[in-house]
Amino acid sequence: MKLLFLCNMKKYSGGELVMERLILNLDSKSYQSIIALPEGEFSARCIVNNIPVLINNNIPRLNRGEGKINYLVYLLKLFKGILEISGYVKRNGFDIIIANSFGVSLHAGLIGLLTGRKVLWIHHHPVFQKEGINASIARFASRLSHSVVCVSNALKRSLIDIRIPEQKIRVIYNGLDLDSFRPLKNDVVNEKITISIVGIISKWKGHQYLFNAVHLMSRDIKNRILIDVVGGFIHNSPNDLKYKHELDDFLARYNLQKIVRFVGYKHDMKPYYGTKVDVLVNCSQEPEPLGTTIYEAMSFEKIVIVTDLGGNVEIVSHLIDGFIVDHRSPLSLAQCLTHVVNNYRTAEIEGIRKNARKKVTTLFDIKTSVKSYMKVFDEIVS
Repeated sequence: MKLLFLCNMKKYSGGELVMERLILNLDSKSYQSIIALPEGEFSARCIVNNIPVLINNNIPRLNRGEGKINYLVYLLKLFKGILEISGYVKRNGFDIIIANSFGVSLHAGLIGLLTGRKVLWIHHHPVFQKEGINASIARFASRLSHSVVCVSNALKRSLIDIRIPEQKIRVIYNGLDLDSFRPLKNDVVNEKITISIVGIISKWKGHQYLFNAVHLMSRDIKNRILIDVVGGFIHNSPNDLKYKHELDDFLARYNLQKIVRFVGYKHDMKPYYGTKVDVLVNCSQEPEPLGTTIYEAMSFEKIVIVTDLGGNVEIVSHLIDGFIVDHRSPLSLAQCLTHVVNNYRTAEIEGIRKNARKKVTTLFDIKTSVKSYMKVFDEIVS
């Protein structure tokens, strides 16, 4: 079976890594996969990992610009890319077009319409508002798709809320290779407890919320911790730069520069989880689809603290395998972090760490995820 995955990202974050893991764990004799995507950091990563790619720089993002010129440029690129990829699909006999995100769901649907191929939309976009242009595009894209896979029940509910038929939607959790995502035999003891927030830097990811929480903590706790900001901005747009200045100003105003470190992206997070992270925080201020970094850290038996939105609460059970805090209250996070720091070497925290690993082995095994996707692929072409 020949699968063409469609992606519009030059850089990569959780959704792209999930697609990469799926392709690398499919039986290459039964499933021939290729990713159509623009040239950039992610395409280079795919090439290094021996994933076949079709470079096409006419796969625009569904980010609505301001003014007629932006709409015109978007539409021209959209239809040029659709025609180019449609021709490639016909010439090479692909069976399924797979949209790896909402951002290419419309593209994939139109390619399927032009080529007569079945379309699968994998949905891991933040939850939609019930009305608006995104909801309208999602409804139209779902009509062009044979099936929609959501990576969490929270996302499934959000699609049902915007009137996408429930019978078209199924939930498949993302997975990890648990042989490589596993705790080190000898636990590394850091001089200070390192609290990491990992992923793109964006307002909805809650970096300001985390820094507010650190500001509210006692001097004693601040002296015992480091905050690592792992990741960066996707677009480096004027809004991104403005937000970076806001964060820098906050850190300077409250003298937190020696505590907070911006360490950039990590090509391979496994060594970082194994040796640097003590506590992983997900501070999302909007519903998170299914936070990749949460279950990655849990696979290494790390303490995770997440906000009470979206797929976060499907991954973490409060006080059993992690902690859930109020996304509206930095004080809630400050109190939770203080508790973890003060009790880090206790049986309570050790038990939560062990339970975190158990949760991942139960729900987020790549073998289970791949089997579920293979079943969907077979159903689509049958």
